[in-house]
Amino acid sequence: MFVSSNRLNGLVIDLDSFPEDFDDHWTQVASSVSILFLSQSEQRLTAIERISSVFLTHNGTFSGFLTKRKSLVEVHNLLGMESYEVAVLSRNLDVLKYIQGMNVSTVYFFRDNFIKYEEVGNLPDFLVGSIAEINQIINGDLKGYFSEAAAIIYNGSQQEFKQGLVIVTDKEYEGRTTTIVSGGRYFSTIDIRYPIHQLSQRIIRNKDYPDSQVTLFSSIYNDLVRFIEEQLEQVDILTRIPPRPSQQNDRMIECVNYICSQKAHIQNATRLLTCSRDYQSQKSLNQEQRLSNIQGVFEVTGSFEGRHVVILDDVISTGSTALEAAKEFYEAGAMRVTILVLAINQFRNSMITNPLKCQCGNELKMRFNRNNNSAFFGCSNYRVCNNRPLDFVAGVKAYNHLNKVDLNSEEFEDTEWF
Repeated sequence: MFVSSNRLNGLVIDLDSFPEDFDDHWTQVASSVSILFLSQSEQRLTAIERISSVFLTHNGTFSGFLTKRKSLVEVHNLLGMESYEVAVLSRNLDVLKYIQGMNVSTVYFFRDNFIKYEEVGNLPDFLVGSIAEINQIINGDLKGYFSEAAAIIYNGSQQEFKQGLVIVTDKEYEGRTTTIVSGGRYFSTIDIRYPIHQLSQRIIRNKDYPDSQVTLFSSIYNDLVRFIEEQLEQVDILTRIPPRPSQQNDRMIECVNYICSQKAHIQNATRLLTCSRDYQSQKSLNQEQRLSNIQGVFEVTGSFEGRHVVILDDVISTGSTALEAAKEFYEAGAMRVTILVLAINQFRNSMITNPLKCQCGNELKMRFNRNNNSAFFGCSNYRVCNNRPLDFVAGVKAYNHLNKVDLNSEEFEDTEWF
């Protein structure tokens, strides 16, 4: 999903990140959006203008051109659009990483089946590999990452979508390579995208109120298991990251039980993977400390010779915990282990934001209806405030409008934004 966009009206293309022999394909992009090409080559821009008179061009580059917020304003002025109406398309993920920091939507042109694990912390709004997929985004047929789209529920109903993106990556751990499959992205509470991102907020809510999201998450996991079986390999064994001995909440176990009830060929192994001690929370630890912290905390019972094991978790960051569990299955003979998560933790984007405000002056925050699990924005002082809550879609639009790049009144210093 385009977290920072209300409506896609313009596409800015980082032309220098594409080979010249690709230029003839741009005429296939749906004409319902305006297209602006940026390049350092006047000759190439002239060639683009010859291809189509409707294309807009500008002699510039994202390297140094959009690393200043003032330059971002120049791009929107060229298109005559607000920042929440535009997306940037590039084959350079480093470029898109900086664009995300300016609260602008991003599309990564990426033709491989696997994305490097080192890159999954800066995922753009979309991964595409063809002009056809770009047009699916423009036409609204491709909504974004699967888990993120599936988690959007408002006005009592779940958003309909035809297809969603799934992230597949590999991670090596103690000499073994494990596949990680994720349905989306997770943004921390200090990220600019968190206040309007349903999946991130549902994952946090699930930690405190697991029954509130179990039906939704079970359905998402079930579809992602089907993806694994269609795209990777048949699943033989299913389990989850078990809770510490002192923890009462085994929040993923019901999801495992549901999937195994739907897919009779998958063995439920929740009793065969246990946690043997109360290890310290990983949140405040660095990579080396995390690896040391979880060494030997999991135990696997039985033999899994030649089997494909899938381990569920909600969010993966460094992957240390899940990979330690995977190691135990490999040592028990597993042929393949896949870690399946709802979302991959994203590097935080903590740009200062303007929060939504209730008429009473307090902050409006995303809340969930207990009856139908719909999202809406309600007053933080809801116990005494009598104002009506704000519809989810209206709230997202208002938030993006509040946090847009102000094209008319923003003041700038001649310093790098990053």
